[in-house]
Amino acid sequence: MRTINIQVATAELSRLVDAAADGEEIIISRSGKPIARLMPLAPAPERPRSAGTLVGDMAVGAAR
Repeated sequence: MRTINIQVATAELSRLVDAAADGEEIIISRSGKPIARLMPLAPAPERPRSAGTLVGDMAVGAAR
């Protein structure tokens, strides 16, 4: 985990986002005080799909 000043983070945002996507956690600070944390998103849990979840909520076919 590294700490970066907000001005540096602004100039290097694209590189910092790439680093976070690779698993690194970055603390952004202002005047030496931490104000934000840039970290990778956790993968969304996969849920099994089930048929019939929209029954009655939508119609398929031509409207007349």
